[in-house]
Amino acid sequence: KLYQLDIPDGVYFYGLNALNYSQDLTLLVLRNPEVIPVSWCVLEGTNRSNGALFVPEGARESFSSDIEWGQFGLIVEGDRIDDWAAESDDTYSYSGIYPEVVITKVNNPVEKMTIPETVEIHGRNYNVTGIGERVFQSSVIQKIHIPKSIVKIGEFAITSDCGSLTEIEVDENNPVYFSHEGVLYNDITNTLIVYPTAKRDKVYDVPEGVMNIYGWACYNDFIEKITFPSTMEYIGACAFCYSGLQYKNYPVIISKAEIPPYLDQSAFNNEVYPIAEVYVPANSLETYKADNKWSKFSKIFSLDEYNAVNKINSDDSMIFISGNTLTSNSEFPVEIYSIDGKLLNNSPLNSIALPSGLYVIKINGQTRKIKIGR
Repeated sequence: KLYQLDIPDGVYFYGLNALNYSQDLTLLVLRNPEVIPVSWCVLEGTNRSNGALFVPEGARESFSSDIEWGQFGLIVEGDRIDDWAAESDDTYSYSGIYPEVVITKVNNPVEKMTIPETVEIHGRNYNVTGIGERVFQSSVIQKIHIPKSIVKIGEFAITSDCGSLTEIEVDENNPVYFSHEGVLYNDITNTLIVYPTAKRDKVYDVPEGVMNIYGWACYNDFIEKITFPSTMEYIGACAFCYSGLQYKNYPVIISKAEIPPYLDQSAFNNEVYPIAEVYVPANSLETYKADNKWSKFSKIFSLDEYNAVNKINSDDSMIFISGNTLTSNSEFPVEIYSIDGKLLNNSPLNSIALPSGLYVIKINGQTRKIKIGR
């Protein structure tokens, strides 16, 4: 039943299993400012992930970086035990040092999760300033609202287990985070953090100014076209390796950055590289093709070409595609070109069978690119 332990500065060694399976041990005070290395089994089975480690002034950083001591949910300098709070209500569990707490768990997931700005614990009002690691993990959740008080969001705080999540809202006065079309960003680091798993848009444009894509950011099956801004510099591990880009027949990736952004080797699933159409600035085309990561894509084209052939016809009813058959109800000649520029038809038509592939269609001055078959 040991809940709190105060260890004096003369202690310099912890034997194997010293505190192992003290399952209620939540608060630990260390008086020695030096980080004493411990075996993994010393703290195994304690409640450290939900607890607090109190260390001498100036020692927090060194303890935080230690593989074992660093696993405490909160590491603070000093011995303010009386200011420690760990409490739960019907919706969330909280922990922290007065006057701030972070959310450590969702106790009762609902369709819309609204995070409070403050919470009362034992008669004291605490500011809710953070979300811990792997807090949101339920398929029940469809929307999350983040208030202006949240200034720290832990790693994988919103997991891919939120399979019904369509939108993440952020208070417009939040100083650190913002939301763009339901997607969560860190405004300080200019980073896309979470793309909701159930957001149904097939096309998404990352806004200008964003520089990074967080690892494992997108588990969305619906997305089939993504545009990166001219400011993009880094795309992290498995950022899109579990996204719809790998499941669609013709995924499209557009990069407006003149310098190829760094791609982690697992940023995209291997199935994407041979099928995706990648469009980049014309003056950077050869640079992308020579880049050791971007060159894995088989189809890299000039963005000028994309802009030229993707003028969407204002009357889409003029063109119908079923399997490998193209049908038109236009009274004007239908010009059909292969992707290499060969003219295949230049007369009015009802229907025509075409081999699978990409084609350029021109009708009455309107131009578009189409895909036939698989």
